[in-house]
Amino acid sequence: MVAFKSREADGANLYRRFGPSDRPQWVLYDADECIVSDYCKLSPGQTAPADMTVVRLGVEDSESNTECVCDCSHVTGSPTPVSVSLGSTIYAGSLLLRGSVICEVTAIGANTLMGKLVKQGNFPREKDDEGDTEVLLADRGGDKGL
Repeated sequence: MVAFKSREADGANLYRRFGPSDRPQWVLYDADECIVSDYCKLSPGQTAPADMTVVRLGVEDSESNTECVCDCSHVTGSPTPVSVSLGSTIYAGSLLLRGSVICEVTAIGANTLMGKLVKQGNFPREKDDEGDTEVLLADRGGDKGL
């Protein structure tokens, strides 16, 4: 379970309204406070707290380049970081390496891809028969997207 804990997000920058007449604002919450349909902002170096769909790229004021890159290798088995575009899925535990995004939360907890892999006993990824090569989700015919 150490591998699972190492990919958990510490916090989540969520767009929330505090009262019926209040304007929504970005507030940092504990990652486990996310709910489906929340909007979450990720900046470089942040870990996704849930499975999310990208709805906006390049949200930081200083960004002139909207290229976003994410490391999702622990879930998908992708050997290299993946480019992120509008509509892309970013899986819980994925690390945003470059760019910034606003995403809509689509799954939390046990309903995330990582949660399902843990439940099936496939996370952390398995070793092959010799015990030295990881069997990747992509090698098992799984999801090859983000």
